[in-house]
Amino acid sequence: IRMPLFNIYEKKNILSAFSRDENYLKEALEGIEDLWDKQYNSINKIINNSINPTITPSFNGFYFYDLDNNPIKFAIKANEQVLLVFDFKLNFIEFGVQHSKGYVFFSANSLDFIYNILSDSSKGFNVFDLNNEWIGHVK
Repeated sequence: IRMPLFNIYEKKNILSAFSRDENYLKEALEGIEDLWDKQYNSINKIINNSINPTITPSFNGFYFYDLDNNPIKFAIKANEQVLLVFDFKLNFIEFGVQHSKGYVFFSANSLDFIYNILSDSSKGFNVFDLNNEWIGHVK
């Protein structure tokens, strides 16, 4: 099984939206590809119940909430630099790459930059869309 992120660091829209150098992004994403290829079951949220919040009460990831505090999706850490985001039907929908104050997120399908999250100084993040409008939070 191949993760749909291979060679995405070549896409110009990702590099232009990301403030670090190309090698940082390339290494982060290649690390995810290696993990997906070699240890697919370890990050498969259907097989590995510890990363599936619909099954385990001890879920150790992040929940994304809209402005009305409704949970809308969840994320797991793939490594120290990358978050994988899933909807509650367990579909892989987005991924985030860490920067100095949060993460930038890209669509898993189109690979377009879609939003970013910044630290809220309280163990969470605020979510901002492409127009810098506050659209939710992460805990």
